[in-house]
Amino acid sequence: MNILAFDTATPSGGAALMRGGRLCGVIAINAARQHSAECLDLAARLLEAEGITWETIDVFASGRGPGSFTGVRIAMTLAKTLAYSKGRRLVTVCSMQAMAAQASAGEDHDATLVLLDARRGELYAGLYGAGPQGWSEVIIPPACVAPDSLPEFLGEHVKRRMLACGEGALVDGVLATLGTVSANVSLAREDRRFASPASVALLAYEAARRGDFVEVESAVPVYLRAPLG
Repeated sequence: MNILAFDTATPSGGAALMRGGRLCGVIAINAARQHSAECLDLAARLLEAEGITWETIDVFASGRGPGSFTGVRIAMTLAKTLAYSKGRRLVTVCSMQAMAAQASAGEDHDATLVLLDARRGELYAGLYGAGPQGWSEVIIPPACVAPDSLPEFLGEHVKRRMLACGEGALVDGVLATLGTVSANVSLAREDRRFASPASVALLAYEAARRGDFVEVESAVPVYLRAPLG
């Protein structure tokens, strides 16, 4: 099973290619500056490097957000258009869940806090159960919160041993706010701190094996709030 996945929900985006259960190619981009045609060109380079064609892709996948309003639309539109035009299956993956899976693997902790900079003085936040094998469950679904409301958002889970990942974790004052109520929060490793299309591709592979496909017509991005009008 060949899977081509896109994720542009955050500034750290790109495309990744799975062949069978093997991740065989990743191209990372500054998703905040990329437009859909450029993402498509980069994906074409991945296929060329592997010596395969668009017709050999069995499943197209994308991160569905939450994240940047424009960025989420780029990945979803690409995956949906390709799945429809090629007559292939579609899988969508929660972009924050993919980030939690990436940050968690091999680490000794029991939760991963994903924080994205939502602008307007807010964060997109989600808490995921985790351990050395990666993410295990959604503890608190993604929501839009003010930085000083993070302790309230975490509630009874605030004392868990947590890794924080995502660009939102680097916003001034965020970790300091959590530090006032818990000494068990640390930043994820720098090389696993931000989004990667590889994580989306790996989760998409597992979803495809389970048969968790979505209809192209009904697949929609996750927006936690309306865009600026």
